[in-house]
Amino acid sequence: LGVGGALDPETDLQDLIDGNLDWTSVYTAAGLVDDLWHAAVNSHGQYLSASDPDQFSTALAAILQSISERETAEGGAAVSSITLETSTRKFIPTYRTSTWAGDVQAKILDINGVAVGDLWQASDVLPAPDNRNIFMGAGGSSSSTAFNWADLTVAQKTALGPNGSEDLVEYLRGDRSHEGTLYRSRDSDSVLGDMINSTPLLVGGLLNEQYQFLPTSVPGGSTYRAFVTAKKARKQMLFIGANDGMLHAFRGDDGVEAFAFIPHSVAGNLYQIAQPSYSHKLFVDGPLIEADAYLSGSWRNYVLGSLGGGGRAVYAVDATDLTNLGASSVKWEFTHSELGYVMAPMAVGVGRNGKWQAYIGNGFESDSGYAQLLVVDLATGSLVKRINTGVGGGNGLGGIKLIKDIDNVVTGAYAGDLKGNLWRFEMTSASTADWTTGFDGNPLFVATDINGNTQPITAQPTYIDHPKGGQLVIFGSGRLFAELDLTVHDPQTLYGVWDRKTGDYETADGDQVQATDVLVEQTFSSGETLSGTDYFEVSNNTVDYDLHRGWYVRQTLEAGQRMIYTPQFIRGFVLFSTVAPTGGTGLPCDDSRSTGYNVLVNALSGGGSTTPLFDTNGDGVIDESDGTHSAYKTIADGKDTLMLGTEGKVSIQSPFGETAVLLNGRGLERTWRQLLNYPR
Repeated sequence: LGVGGALDPETDLQDLIDGNLDWTSVYTAAGLVDDLWHAAVNSHGQYLSASDPDQFSTALAAILQSISERETAEGGAAVSSITLETSTRKFIPTYRTSTWAGDVQAKILDINGVAVGDLWQASDVLPAPDNRNIFMGAGGSSSSTAFNWADLTVAQKTALGPNGSEDLVEYLRGDRSHEGTLYRSRDSDSVLGDMINSTPLLVGGLLNEQYQFLPTSVPGGSTYRAFVTAKKARKQMLFIGANDGMLHAFRGDDGVEAFAFIPHSVAGNLYQIAQPSYSHKLFVDGPLIEADAYLSGSWRNYVLGSLGGGGRAVYAVDATDLTNLGASSVKWEFTHSELGYVMAPMAVGVGRNGKWQAYIGNGFESDSGYAQLLVVDLATGSLVKRINTGVGGGNGLGGIKLIKDIDNVVTGAYAGDLKGNLWRFEMTSASTADWTTGFDGNPLFVATDINGNTQPITAQPTYIDHPKGGQLVIFGSGRLFAELDLTVHDPQTLYGVWDRKTGDYETADGDQVQATDVLVEQTFSSGETLSGTDYFEVSNNTVDYDLHRGWYVRQTLEAGQRMIYTPQFIRGFVLFSTVAPTGGTGLPCDDSRSTGYNVLVNALSGGGSTTPLFDTNGDGVIDESDGTHSAYKTIADGKDTLMLGTEGKVSIQSPFGETAVLLNGRGLERTWRQLLNYPR
């Protein structure tokens, strides 16, 4: 008590931000104290100093109160365009920990990506309970039913469990008449549930999957461009899952909820939301994707999602007609004994068998614990193929990246598992009986740390075409989906691995990456604090693909640093957004001490930039006076979206603001997930 640093938190913060002051060296006693304040600033937290026990008690009580009542945004942000314009909108899901209420805010951005005004807030325009357009699934390929007690089938009422009743249904629709008596009192401002891991998905006219290049043997190619044009005429709709048991769809222009869907798989636990003794649980909390597909003679636009930590199921909604979402929009809900908790994105494409399919990593804690790829018919929700890697023991397959041929037809897929295996699945045959894992059932690569311990790969990998043929597969290791992961600080790594076998597998050679194959190491510098942000350089060691099979960067910026997000490409660079959970209570949704590191490196070599990327000196301009840093410290702030600006700049949009990068290229995204305890 009573120990102070060299800096004054009351007066010095702005000078630090403006670059007029530098943070004190941590090699002094005063610097160690100032470093605590530095950590609070970087994490958007609070720094409170106490000189006696009474002040300490008061400060600690204030901190605990702010934690228990904090309103935050951790699901990320969606934007209405990939290019910054004066009419661009940003959509931010939020939640309040004291009541577990959720909301969505829409803001207007200026040409620089700065929020300049509020457009709407979903709770302010939520329809009256009787007017909400809510539907409940029946499971499988059965259609959904209006979520009114009188309309539910006997089977659906049974699925709600012994606590199911008309009063419960009305409560879940937003009726407050039994709050404080029969049921739990909700937040006075919002009856929407918290929105944590299900990142917002804006559906309208942004998606173009280039299906005009489909071969003539696959119907639809000649009409795809017209379909893309028609989609652009739609009014945008924001989809997001929430822990009130619903997938919500809010109109992009005014925020009115137009549709909500309750998956059958969460029905039996919905009563818990209404319990006065409610303890927070996850329900519809998984990632969402948008996909186009040619089904039954016409192009359709689908939204697919999983329950994340809320259950072992995935679902599909036909979002083609955004103005008439209803019972028939829900197409199917898929469950299987080998489908676990799906925490990473699935993928959609047309296979060599001629079917449009969803490709799903089976997730974690399936019945057998084997890592498996599940291929599901997009039209019916039925299982087409299950490819078992043969590696079990508490294993599971993560996010899926499809490999497509020159005609945009799926010929394979990459995915990692909890045992450190990077798999390549081969699906080149028209017969699903021939679909299998590559390399005679062996992985392309096994990720291990410096001590030879395997490293889990949970995030979706990605790839670029290699200049010498084949693909350069880019991914990172790490896991963060269970409570135990908070305290595990095993070393993790970022990778670029050359798969020398091309997408046309029938005519190409290929081989596994062996332990004797050389990957070139790139390393981080010790870093420096500039204009209030910690920046790091990355080495530029030469990668010679006549001698080497790729590169790697050990995640050494902080103990526990790991990769749980999909890497994103931008004009020859790749962005890794890593996270380091540096503490916490172990409770779900406690990330208040977690930091992030954004790493932007050359995709082919893993090396750092030789020209300035960031405004490190804080003068508002990115030029030669800035450093050649390739990584910086941030916070675990949710899914960031990158937008193209003017003069080669890119704006990284997060719930908390924006960061400018001097690069030309397309956008990329980051996701953040909360920790969970699996329901038993």
